[in-house]
Amino acid sequence: VAPAKAAAAGGEAVANGNGNGNGVGAVAAAPAVCPPGSSTDEPSEGSEDTRAALEARLSEMEDQMQAAVDADDFEEASRIQDELDALNDAIDALG
Repeated sequence: VAPAKAAAAGGEAVANGNGNGNGVGAVAAAPAVCPPGSSTDEPSEGSEDTRAALEARLSEMEDQMQAAVDADDFEEASRIQDELDALNDAIDALG
């Protein structure tokens, strides 16, 4: 059902980015949110804690990556690499 037809019929049209209005499609990632009272201009104690937690997770994932490569599990290594990339992006975003 096209969005205009769904709305005319009393239904609710859901945009999904692929133009068919069926509500099924890609979901965008939620933007990062700064906690109340924090500033993105200068690091806060919370961001230092966040950075430490991300770096600890990064180290764990690097160990898992090595284990996956050692076991010739390249599908798992690829999945881990995607997570490592996301962790590195999050760390870089902290400044």
